[in-house]
Amino acid sequence: MPHSTYSPSHAVTEITTLIHGGSGLGRAPDGRAVFVPYTVPGDQVRYKIRREYKRYIKADLVEVLHPAEARVTALCPYFGSCGGCDWHMLSYADQCEWKQNLLCQALSNSLGEAATQLLDSFLPAPAHTGYRSRAQLKCAEVDGTFQLGFYRPGTHEVVDIASCPVLDPRLSALLEPLRALLHRSRYASSISQIDVSVDDTENLRLLFHCRAKDLDSFCAWVGGRASTWKVAILVAPVNSRAGSARAGAKMHTPELIRVQGDRELAFSPGDPQLQLKYAAQDFCQVNLTQNRALVAQVLELANVDKHTTVYDLYCGVGNFSLPLALRAGMVVGVEGNAGAIERAAQNAMAHSLENTQFFSADVARFLAHNNAGLPHPEVVVLDPPRAGAKQVAGMLGTTAARRIVYVSCDQQTMLRDIEILHQVGFALRYMRGVDMFPHTHHCEVVALLTRA
Repeated sequence: MPHSTYSPSHAVTEITTLIHGGSGLGRAPDGRAVFVPYTVPGDQVRYKIRREYKRYIKADLVEVLHPAEARVTALCPYFGSCGGCDWHMLSYADQCEWKQNLLCQALSNSLGEAATQLLDSFLPAPAHTGYRSRAQLKCAEVDGTFQLGFYRPGTHEVVDIASCPVLDPRLSALLEPLRALLHRSRYASSISQIDVSVDDTENLRLLFHCRAKDLDSFCAWVGGRASTWKVAILVAPVNSRAGSARAGAKMHTPELIRVQGDRELAFSPGDPQLQLKYAAQDFCQVNLTQNRALVAQVLELANVDKHTTVYDLYCGVGNFSLPLALRAGMVVGVEGNAGAIERAAQNAMAHSLENTQFFSADVARFLAHNNAGLPHPEVVVLDPPRAGAKQVAGMLGTTAARRIVYVSCDQQTMLRDIEILHQVGFALRYMRGVDMFPHTHHCEVVALLTRA
């Protein structure tokens, strides 16, 4: 619970290190830890208390009084006000070093100092700008002006941006035309978000989240004005009452309306012969180039041959499943998103990969009630959402799996699950950080576990 002695006054501290979550760590006059975003070790900063707790303080950066030698000028003019990136104040080399250090610390804290010997060198991205192949642009009409960009940190206030250095240049180039399209239009207040995407074959897609009552009129309007744009256009109906639904309640996903172009984009997971299609509702890594490096790492750790049965759990559209199917005897993909499973099966069929089976199911329930006569897995690839796979990890000890390749975008839940896997008979053999998200504190992690 927050501490009761909130004070709006400004204070000064020196940042000594960075912590999980990306903020800098300083000390308040009373000795409590102070977490200040957008800071570099060695900075002397003035901060403003945002929330006080018994043992620590969350603060906002007011100004840098004396910058650290490692501080660099941000690439982005919106850095600090836009909530999209939080590490532009570090050089890219320093970002990678800190991501490695923080992963090493987390590994040591969770599994002991000896486990850090299993951590390989950090894998940087080949490009640290222009890498994002998709983004969710937030929209608002304020005083008659249509604003398009990203939320200010901790708010739903849209920071209006003209460009973004981490977006693929073809997506960044859409910002001004989209703003001009909707500015002072009768639909300016009806668009809450625009999803922009580009694929490996340079196809572009726009998805408008629209709360207008007459969707047909909006579709005709946007289609008429953007008919010469070389982009696919989809529209997602937004229920204005959806926000009042009980937290955790299952929401119906409305059918997307196609205005023009193809619904699906395509990407290559690495093998030249593979092109995987994915829809707007499907998960796809934002960094398509670095995703190929991630797939190659997973294939190396899985170490399959034509006699191996692989279960790809949380398989999506087949990012790992299909490259594995080119090398393994059989691949079983399981995913809760029915649409993604449909695309995975279609992708396998398009490439004549008959050694695959895909199931739309809750992964834990699938493992508990697998009565489809499937062979037991020798290798499991686990790529869960950010919440991890706590229940599934506990179940894998009862399978015949001898190798588990775990991929995660959240190292804390991953390390929790690895501790569970240790308890059911597996041992960590290898771990590596992969930078999918330059200029943020986030990183992907891949690990190998085998039977102890």
